[in-house]
Amino acid sequence: MPARSEEPLTSPRDVQRPGIPTERSLGYVASFRVDNPLAVGPQFYGLVLTDRRSIFVHLFTDKTAIGGALGGAIGAMVASSAQAKPRDPLEFGNADPNVLAAEKKSVVVEHESVSQWELRKQVLDDVYNLLIEYQEGGKRRKLKAIITGVAGVTETPAWSGAKRKETCLRYARTVEEAYAQALPPALRTRFRGVG
Repeated sequence: MPARSEEPLTSPRDVQRPGIPTERSLGYVASFRVDNPLAVGPQFYGLVLTDRRSIFVHLFTDKTAIGGALGGAIGAMVASSAQAKPRDPLEFGNADPNVLAAEKKSVVVEHESVSQWELRKQVLDDVYNLLIEYQEGGKRRKLKAIITGVAGVTETPAWSGAKRKETCLRYARTVEEAYAQALPPALRTRFRGVG
């Protein structure tokens, strides 16, 4: 992942969407990994949060699994050539949410369509998942994303130990605080945090 700055979450700013009342944007909040069995490898997204939408902007796809499947030096060469340079999610801080939402690989979740948000610790690991259940086009959808980093936090979790546990919990609490700040009071009841 790209290096993170010490900058805190961006302060809320208003964004105008044509024909829709002003949208308040917090900018980039966190990075997530989404494992999609239909994709070549894990997908990494940056979350841009507004008071109306959660916009998961595609950062990159980890294609190292291609190399593992092929094996050896040839596999390593194929994987390195297939791997695209990741985008820096910190660039999203002042970007127009409408532009980010319109990107082909972005996943946009309208907050009004959400039946539940939940931050849940993985059973055998210290990392937290953000689970979102929502409606899109008349169909029920679920999004499960693993928090891999947050804006304003420079340390990354070690592979094990108390520091990993503390850092992962800090990541989850930062995401929880961002949603508490972004969601209107009527929607906050649908959010289950880390407690």
